[in-house]
Parts: sequence; structure tokens; C-alpha cells
Amino acid sequence: MLQYDSPLPRLLAMAIGDNDPELPRAHQMKSLSQFDEAMAELAQSTWHIPYVSLIHLLRTEKGLYKPRGAGIPLLMDYGHLTKEGSLLLADRIRRGTLIP
Repeated sequence: MLQYDSPLPRLLAMAIGDNDPELPRAHQMKSLSQFDEAMAELAQSTWHIPYVSLIHLLRTEKGLYKPRGAGIPLLMDYGHLTKEGSLLLADRIRRGTLIP
């Protein structure tokens, strides 16, 4: 799951106050994404098992997916999805037929 170097609610409040919607993204911890990529590689090349990356499912090339309502966060803190984030993630998994 995506994690940040500061509490996400604080980052979201700062982003609103500064009118800077990209602020939380600048605080994403890169090491977790690197670990996720390494796990995906090991799952494929060594363990020969499917790997579902929640980080990958929650991202686009430009950042996080946005739920239908603008300004609704997908995450509530370091490891917990909001209701909207859970619904989006479940839909992405279902559409991608990632779970047999």
C-alpha cells in the first residue's frame, strides 16, 4: 500500500490550504514502491505465482486514481483505504481478472 513520510490527513489538509493537489504525491515513500516492484519480480521469476500489487492498482502514470467525486481521498492513512478507495480497488481487481 502507498505510504507517506507524514500523516496523510495532514498532507491533504496542507494540499487544500496551499491549493497544491500534488503535495501528497511529493511525500510518497519511494522505498515501498521499490520493494513492491522487487516482490512482483520475485513472484514472477522465482516463485512462479501471481502477484497483485495494490500500489500498481491505485496508480496511473500521473499519480493516484481519482474516485468519481473530486477531492475524495482513496486512503485514510498509511495502510487503510477509504470506502471509495476500497470500491475502486475491488473494481480494478475484478476488471483486471487478477484473482482466479
